[in-house]
Amino acid sequence: MLKKRLIAVIIVSDNKVIQTKNFKHTNIIHYDPIFSVEAMGKWSLDELIIINASKKNNSKQFLKLINTISKKVFLPLTVGGWVNDIQYSKNLLLSGADKILINTAFYKNKKFIKDFVEIYGSQCLVASVDTKRENNKDIAFIDRCRISTGTETIEWCKKVSQMGAGEIFLNSYENDGTNKGLYIRLFQQISSNLSIPTILFGGVSSWAHLEKGFKTKANAVAAANIFHYSESSVTNAKEYLIKKKINLRYD
Repeated sequence: MLKKRLIAVIIVSDNKVIQTKNFKHTNIIHYDPIFSVEAMGKWSLDELIIINASKKNNSKQFLKLINTISKKVFLPLTVGGWVNDIQYSKNLLLSGADKILINTAFYKNKKFIKDFVEIYGSQCLVASVDTKRENNKDIAFIDRCRISTGTETIEWCKKVSQMGAGEIFLNSYENDGTNKGLYIRLFQQISSNLSIPTILFGGVSSWAHLEKGFKTKANAVAAANIFHYSESSVTNAKEYLIKKKINLRYD
């Protein structure tokens, strides 16, 4: 049986680590992302996801950050935010990223997605799928949950899978940054109906929330805020989860 993965997410805006709630920036956690990255690199993380949530495209600044991070932390690295063309994708991969996280382009730039898969393969492409309640349905949104795709989230996940995504990163607008736990009902349904791996994210504020996520059919659970506020938090989380019989890697 494949071991499940525990992933940390670092959200940056203009090279500052930020906290979000319902996809809005609430406060700055660190003024230097390298501080967060170096701390997490010392713990037993399985992967790291860096998301550029800057309000304006600052690709050169973000590329420089990823290049620095990749030289300091030797973890599988997924990066995303403002990715909408092959050249920028190539630059991110050359800067040390292992996989690219893409959201809006699946809806607005299908040719780019097709070209990406042809050049780099599905193993490099992670679809970021944001879900939001609309008219009592779970709908996939893009552009920081500001634009509806008009498609139910589970169907959107199937669609991006067919377009070539090798993995799906799921987040919930209603749960993001609220500390009330993952959107388990929907995430379980999605993970059970897809043939590609899923990563669950949004709302984790306790090790028990992680445990609930891992007890779905998801392949990985990710968290952001909880890992910033206590020393060796990833190590402590893994110790808790292994005691709960979660099949994790642990060094």
